[in-house]
Amino acid sequence: MQFKDQLQYVKRNMSKNRLRLFMTVLATTMGCAFLIVLASVGFGLQESIIDEMTQHQIMNEVSIYGREEGDVGRSVEDADIAEIRQLENVQAVVTRNYIPYITELSLDSYSGAFSTQLTDFVEEEKSNLQLSRGRFQKRKTNYLSDFIHMNFYTIHQMMKLSF
Repeated sequence: MQFKDQLQYVKRNMSKNRLRLFMTVLATTMGCAFLIVLASVGFGLQESIIDEMTQHQIMNEVSIYGREEGDVGRSVEDADIAEIRQLENVQAVVTRNYIPYITELSLDSYSGAFSTQLTDFVEEEKSNLQLSRGRFQKRKTNYLSDFIHMNFYTIHQMMKLSF
């Protein structure tokens, strides 16, 4: 069978089975459209998950609580922090101190307990920490009292929402 004869055979069968031809073309078109939609949803979901994880500093933060030298645990010292700051691709080194006492505060009919954490706001800002609202302070001040005030305000707002 020559190529010309094959074309006539295909043309004849296409004209005989128009419904089959239409259904085949329709199924192929729907399949391609489904694959395009599926790929678009997959890529969009992947991008939104990556954005969500990197926005909250989940994937770009390393916490160091100390180190072991033999059988003895040692806390992080200023020399260790200076050494970490010198490492390549380190954007910021945020030091946090935890006060191991539970503080209880009350305001009007609201009360709550929390643990206090001291942090370096300058380094927090360098680390691209995003505040839910407001801004970092630009003036030199007593960060301890401001931190306690901000922390209490946040807890007060959270308790307001939960009641």
